[in-house]
Amino acid sequence: MDGDTLTPRGSSWELTAAATS
Repeated sequence: MDGDTLTPRGSSWELTAAATS
């Protein structure tokens, strides 16, 4: 991960959050 969860980038952040959750 490149810290996407800490830096929302739109839909990518939602996908990353769902994957890490």
